[in-house]
Amino acid sequence: MHVMRIGPGMAVALGLLTAVGVSGCTASTAPASAPATASRAPATASGEVQNLIVSAAVRSELIAAYAALRHIPTSDMYGVPGSVYYAYQRARGTYWALAKYEPVSSDPQAVTVGFQDGGSDGFFKRTGSGPWQVSLGGEPEACTQPRFFPQPVLAAWALLPTATPPAGC
Repeated sequence: MHVMRIGPGMAVALGLLTAVGVSGCTASTAPASAPATASRAPATASGEVQNLIVSAAVRSELIAAYAALRHIPTSDMYGVPGSVYYAYQRARGTYWALAKYEPVSSDPQAVTVGFQDGGSDGFFKRTGSGPWQVSLGGEPEACTQPRFFPQPVLAAWALLPTATPPAGC
C-alpha cells in the first residue's frame, strides 16, 4: 500500500478543482435522488423524454414493486442512495425508472444471493396511471439496460453505453 502526503498548498488546489468540477454538474443528467418534490427537471433537448424528480410516493411504489417481484418484504432491503433515475416519455405516455437495491446486513444468505449479478437493479415501466411493471436487471448493464429502456430514455439519463456491447448481447 502506498501513502501519499498532501501539503496545505496541494489541499487548497484539490479543493478548488473539486469545487469547479462540482459546479459544472447539471441536474438534468443526474439520478433523481434529490429530496422528494413534485417539481420536474428540464426536458431533454429533443423534448421527447423528460427527467423527473422522484417523489417519496414514487420511491415507495418502486421499492414495493421490486419487493413483490422478488417475493421478499421491503424490510429486507433498502434503496441505494443516488441510484434512482425517473423519466416520462411523452411519445409513449410511459414513465420509466431505474433503481438499485441492496439487502440489509441481517438478511440470510438465501436473500442476499438474489441481489448478485445485476439482481439488485430494478427496471420499471408504467403506462399512464397503471401499475409499475418491474424486471430485474442483469449483467452486463451494456446489454440489459438497452433491452429494457428505449434509447431516448437512456440518453436523457446519460446512461447510453459508450463502448460496443459485449459479444453475446
